[in-house]
Amino acid sequence: MSSEQAAKMRADNAHHLASAARQRAEQTRAKALRALTSLDERGHKVTFDAVAREAGISRSWLYSCLLYTSRCV
Repeated sequence: MSSEQAAKMRADNAHHLASAARQRAEQTRAKALRALTSLDERGHKVTFDAVAREAGISRSWLYSCLLYTSRCV
């Protein structure tokens, strides 16, 4: 396989990987939003730890989401 062919394959793979990453990020955002809504509706205290536990996501994702965007969900 030539280096040109290899580069083309990497570019194609990168597109699929980026698409999968966007999909995972959207799924994680949806989980966080559902957890926030659920906690609020049940009258539970909304904290980073509670949202992460309820959603099955990491607190670090929640922190980084707030750090890099004005609105995560």
